[in-house]
Amino acid sequence: MLATMTAPNTTTDWFTAIATGVLAVATVVAAGAAITAIVYARRTIKAGRESSQAQIDHDRAEARSRLTHEYVAKLENLELIECQALTSSFVRGGIRSPRIPSLRWAFMTPIARQDAARAYWRSLSATSALGDRKMVMRLLAYPNLLEGLASAYNEDLLDRHVIKAQVEVEANSFWNAAKWWVDQLRDEWGADTFRDIEVMIKDLASQAAPDWYA
Repeated sequence: MLATMTAPNTTTDWFTAIATGVLAVATVVAAGAAITAIVYARRTIKAGRESSQAQIDHDRAEARSRLTHEYVAKLENLELIECQALTSSFVRGGIRSPRIPSLRWAFMTPIARQDAARAYWRSLSATSALGDRKMVMRLLAYPNLLEGLASAYNEDLLDRHVIKAQVEVEANSFWNAAKWWVDQLRDEWGADTFRDIEVMIKDLASQAAPDWYA
């Protein structure tokens, strides 16, 4: 704060006036320095926050890309592909139950084979025989992995463009053929069985294909 001074009459008054003026100037300089420091601190904090947010966004994008390609790699695993083929054949009525003679099987209609598949699944899921338990695990391997992928997708943890380009067609193919089986599983295990796959497929249908995907 600047001081208001009157004309001094003595030497002592002159020294007092000079000292007061110096103190006033020093106060102004100090106040200006404090304001500058505050402004600098605010700018530094803001820049730090922006830098931190940029780093967080970068780390999230890297994690999303890594997780996406891990799931895609799992779908391309040879053992998983074999399980996927088995499941695809099963839901389309292409696997004959050992209880059905081959001659009878040869003359069954597609609808009759699907009914037979329903009965076959009930028998598989009810038995404790080792071979049947292995069959159950192989049939569920692909939809279980797809459900895990769909759960990550629905939580925005995956690159949606990559999933649109590389997973949507397979997921739709499975879902359309396996709807009767999913309904049966929901009756047995609960209404939310494979719910994430259903949600993901609906969302993918609303997404435009990425520009790089032809």
